[in-house]
Amino acid sequence: MVWGAISFHSRTPLFVIRRNLIAQRYVDEVLTPVVLPFRSCHPGLTFQKNNVRPHTAHVSTACLSTCRTLPWPARSPDLSPIEHIWSIMGRALQPARDVDDLMCQLDRICHDIP
Repeated sequence: MVWGAISFHSRTPLFVIRRNLIAQRYVDEVLTPVVLPFRSCHPGLTFQKNNVRPHTAHVSTACLSTCRTLPWPARSPDLSPIEHIWSIMGRALQPARDVDDLMCQLDRICHDIP
């Protein structure tokens, strides 16, 4: 799985989550090292998450307790700006030889998106 976040003026780096995403791993590998520092650099940021279990688990919700979040209707990917970015990136991808090749492609594609 590849994870990334966007805001109106910025974006996080993309990175690979190589194992199943469970709530504690989401907190340890995404929220704490990426989302919270990103948020501190962008005052007033509202964090949008979907309703998958790692996002809604108590440990994740507790980690984001200081963040403003949007309530999110279930099964509404069309309302999520990042889903449009994933779609653009997916259409531009070529078959990858391995995870490193995939990440190189994704980084290049992401860099080319204004």
